[in-house]
Amino acid sequence: KPGSTISYSISSSSPKTATDPAAELTVPFTYKVISVKGDETTMKISFGPSKVNGSPLNSSVELVDAILDDRGKLVKSSKQGFGNMTGFVLPEKPVKLGVPFSIKNESSINGSILEVTGSYTLTGFKTVKGEKVAVLKMVINGTGLASVKGGGTALLSVDTGQVVESRVDQAVTILQKGKSFTRQNNVTILRK
Repeated sequence: KPGSTISYSISSSSPKTATDPAAELTVPFTYKVISVKGDETTMKISFGPSKVNGSPLNSSVELVDAILDDRGKLVKSSKQGFGNMTGFVLPEKPVKLGVPFSIKNESSINGSILEVTGSYTLTGFKTVKGEKVAVLKMVINGTGLASVKGGGTALLSVDTGQVVESRVDQAVTILQKGKSFTRQNNVTILRK
């Protein structure tokens, strides 16, 4: 519905390692519906300002104009490589309990591509704060800019298809200056 907004907070935390301190990155983001035409929704997406360990990383709020289809798949974006911030696109057809389905999400950072494939399985339904949600188990694998492997759970609103909550534990391996290093992190997305 034009004028409506959906706000989220994403946090990514990594434990202390022998070479790196513990870190937590938090980024608020909001989808604002500008217009709806057929199965496409034009949105203005704002994200930021970001914080690391509670201190401002930057003071800017970045704005992206985007068109998403009725499943949440990015059709067009004013920012090259911008992917769906929640990382979730609804499947093309209804899914059955216990039957896995896959979704690919691609983004570009400084010209490098990161393609993440999520395998999801509907495990059941429950009520969270008075809202019926679908519970999905997920396994993710990413290639390109980094290798990403992990898993977790996502809760999707049965009425709207919106992500209500998503929690993923993952290992991210990055190749830098001919050497690779792996960092564990936990990513949580919460709808406000």
